[in-house]
Amino acid sequence: MVDVDQRVREEMLEAAILDNEQPNIHHAPHEPEDDPNPFEGNPEAERIFWAFLNHQIEEVHIPDGYPFIPWDEIDTLKVGKRNVEIQLPEEIWAPRAIRWACSLESLIHCMELVDSL
Repeated sequence: MVDVDQRVREEMLEAAILDNEQPNIHHAPHEPEDDPNPFEGNPEAERIFWAFLNHQIEEVHIPDGYPFIPWDEIDTLKVGKRNVEIQLPEEIWAPRAIRWACSLESLIHCMELVDSL
């Protein structure tokens, strides 16, 4: 469980990052398009996916081929003709990146299992 002081620090950090990046935002956000559910019509495959993903998260598994450590706190993106530095604090983005990698690996393994049946 995250203590209150830790949560307040995280919220302050997120607000500071948003304030810092606000000058780089020039349009309203767009909703992402709906992607089809890869498990449509196959609830057993979806159950396997969530079970595998939850196991990876509980074990704090970082899939092979995803070099997250050491974490670069600043990344430079080319926007038009200029380079923009983006802040990527490890305590915020590393857990999200690791969860994304675990989700992708879980999906790949699950789809391979379903295809082999």
